[in-house]
Amino acid sequence: MVHDESRYPHSPDVAQRKQMDDGFSEGWGQHFQPCERHIVDIHTHLWVRNSDAMLQLTGEWFKRMSATRLERCVVLDGRAETLENISAVSEKDPRLKYFLWMDYDQPNAELVRKARAKGAIGLKMHNYKLMQKAVNPEVYLSPAWTEVFKACAEHKLPILWHVTQRYSESPGTGKPAMSYWKEQPGFDWNDLSKVKYPNRDMMAVFKTCMTNHRDVMFIGAHALHMGYASLSKLCQQHSNLHFDTAYAGILPYGQNMYPDDIREIRDYFLRYSDRILFGSDTILRANNVDWNLLSEDFLGHVRYIRELALPEDVLQKVMHENAERLCGLKPIVRIQPAGLVDFGPSTDW
Repeated sequence: MVHDESRYPHSPDVAQRKQMDDGFSEGWGQHFQPCERHIVDIHTHLWVRNSDAMLQLTGEWFKRMSATRLERCVVLDGRAETLENISAVSEKDPRLKYFLWMDYDQPNAELVRKARAKGAIGLKMHNYKLMQKAVNPEVYLSPAWTEVFKACAEHKLPILWHVTQRYSESPGTGKPAMSYWKEQPGFDWNDLSKVKYPNRDMMAVFKTCMTNHRDVMFIGAHALHMGYASLSKLCQQHSNLHFDTAYAGILPYGQNMYPDDIREIRDYFLRYSDRILFGSDTILRANNVDWNLLSEDFLGHVRYIRELALPEDVLQKVMHENAERLCGLKPIVRIQPAGLVDFGPSTDW
């Protein structure tokens, strides 16, 4: 069987070895697939307030994950009360960048401008409080929120928005059913039709915001808890829509994807390669950090992307270039793992 290099290209260096050095190394590493140059994780959390703890946690995380080519984390927890600390940490360690977090009931355009001046590269919004408290999502259509969106457009800040939430449980990701919704007053497991302001209501407001603010780039967290067919239609309607792969694209240890699923998902990634950003939803917290669990969870997201066998250009877009473009980031020189030093050739072996 002849390999279809046009559809599933190998890493560019495989072809280079056919020509370089008169083909001396042709066939060496023939199995190598394209590999990301580095990773920008657009969806990470840092649940500490103290700057020293922030530096310690992020430093430990990068030390552990440097072999995976993780170059940058974008943490989404730059709240008003932590702004000074997280901006100082971001300035000290270029591997960490942050979004300003703003809740539905605290729209503040001036805070957006202040955060931008202190290094914020985007705005994070989350609908979990609306789901829990049964708040009408049309609150985002208020004049105060309009000013927030205008401030984001002014400073070219993308908005990463957790808009919707699946109803079902998700054993593959370890997530329960009816997250956030079940906190609503009067919630009834036996009659889910009573859920107030369900996903379609949340989505309607999100689409209105994208339409009203076409100069703002929106990133739907967790692929908006929608299938790729629905996402495809949404991307066709809204040129400013992007989404991240956090928990929408994860391959648990020991599992493989079915070939027909790979074909379907891969075709979508090829078609909308400019819209997709790698994210893992990793949570770095001060106490009881299980580094092995965090590492495996992160690698599950990387495995998912690699299982798709994407071409070189598409892979680089998904794993770092799209995030760098939307957030105005320049790649940094990769920091070597602690203790990894090149001593040159040894004469002792």
